[in-house]
Amino acid sequence: MANKKVLLKCLLMIPLLSAMFLNVANSQTCFNRGTGSNGAYSAVANTSIAGGEYNFTSFNIASGVTVNVTGTSPLIIHCQDSVIINGTLQANGGNGTDGVAHVSGGIAGVGVAGGANGGDGSFASSSGPITGGFGSGQGGLTNQGDGWSGGGGAGYSTTGDSSGSVSGGFGGLQYGTLFLTQLDPGSGGGGGSGGFDCGAGGGGAGGGLIVINAGSIVIGATGIISCDGGDGGSDGSGNCGGGGGGSGGALWLAAPSFVLDGVISAIGGTGGGSSVAGSPYYGTGANGADGRIRLDYNGSIIGSGSCTPAAGYHTSRPAQEPSISITSTLSCFGANNGTATAILQGAVNPIAYIWSPVSGSTSTINGLALGDYICQVTDTAYCQLSDTVTITENPAIDVSTTISAGEISANAVSSTFQWLNCSSAFAIIGGETVQDFTYSSNGSYAVEVTTNGCADTSACVDISNFGINNPTNDASVAIYPNPGTGLFFIDLPESALVQVMNLSGLQLFETTMNKGSQQIDLSLLANGVYWVKISSPANTVVVRLIKM
Repeated sequence: MANKKVLLKCLLMIPLLSAMFLNVANSQTCFNRGTGSNGAYSAVANTSIAGGEYNFTSFNIASGVTVNVTGTSPLIIHCQDSVIINGTLQANGGNGTDGVAHVSGGIAGVGVAGGANGGDGSFASSSGPITGGFGSGQGGLTNQGDGWSGGGGAGYSTTGDSSGSVSGGFGGLQYGTLFLTQLDPGSGGGGGSGGFDCGAGGGGAGGGLIVINAGSIVIGATGIISCDGGDGGSDGSGNCGGGGGGSGGALWLAAPSFVLDGVISAIGGTGGGSSVAGSPYYGTGANGADGRIRLDYNGSIIGSGSCTPAAGYHTSRPAQEPSISITSTLSCFGANNGTATAILQGAVNPIAYIWSPVSGSTSTINGLALGDYICQVTDTAYCQLSDTVTITENPAIDVSTTISAGEISANAVSSTFQWLNCSSAFAIIGGETVQDFTYSSNGSYAVEVTTNGCADTSACVDISNFGINNPTNDASVAIYPNPGTGLFFIDLPESALVQVMNLSGLQLFETTMNKGSQQIDLSLLANGVYWVKISSPANTVVVRLIKM
């Protein structure tokens, strides 16, 4: 096996791929190896495989063995390990049959693996010319033969050839893009025009669609993968038109390791011949347009095989397989506050993000309500990765507080804090960002608690008992004994209102006392710490009192 880069006849294009026929959630569509649920596949004798999507562990076709794709569905193969093809895997369009003079027009070729059927050749015993049938598929529209002409070729990468001038067969309309945007299979060639006992040829069918994603792909020297268009049928021995060839289908082969010593082909079919070619009949059918080929791999491709047509392309993938994951921030209390971020690993440069069911074109999307979301990322190789995320509601934030001597404490854990002044329109108190807040004056205070990216604010706590432990501003006021067991004396310089409160500011006792030494009985109160507020016309002091 030659150890050199293959000289591919493939042109590098820039596609914008859709997710058609490919898994979406949590996958890298360029190298989506699947689940292996269908086990190993090995063909050692000629056989067929029905179109559909498969998940193999390995896929092998022995030398000299042909595997034909059947049915109308494209063949999509995911393979966890190696795909090794030394024989032939084909999804070629069927050929149109020849017309029979004095009997019938040719029958259209039948497509497989998504390839469209051709158009029937026309026949009439007593009139003519009769327009041929147009081919199926997007490129088959209006490509029928007309006016004693051959059939038109189907379109794909280029407009199909015409078999003549004004009265010649029409070329099929171009469809899809050069970039495998929709992975369209081939379209059918138009049927030839006939009449007066001259049977025109049937059009060839378009080539099918084969997609292979594997751990590695090896196409040996005797290996072939083809999705060629079918040939058009001739007019037999008549003097009318041959059928048009079908267009080539599409091949997308992707694996980190790729060896190509064989043949990859998606060429258009050949137009059918005519017994009387040239003016005024233009009887030869038009050739079908070539199809598409895409090859994805890491690093470089090895081998000396061929890739036809030139309208195909190849893409070199990064050395490291990319992957995607999504992280999310929960929605806060059911509001539209959820945030999700798509994170790419590996040598990947994203060029487009698509979030569903909401619109968005960046890696991070904000304001998500509760529910499921998918992010699909297209990278510079125009492969698509996607992952899902569920935005759920955050649990309620603990905004309860506890008051102790001289401070207010937030009860939440694993959170961040910001203390606020309720009396100043909830203004931020600078520097107060810890769990415990030591107040320095009477006032009303609250704390904003942030947990898991969501924030909530506590109820305001009113402080009216802030004071000093001893009456430093008036030496004539004294309470004793302090600490004491129940009976206390207060020396007052003038008449005053005496109030006793617990540390939460709840008033427990109030009385008016005259000037001089007065007794106060607090024996009914529980042992603990209390505030005694003494208010006179001249002064107000607060004394910290301990009852034992």
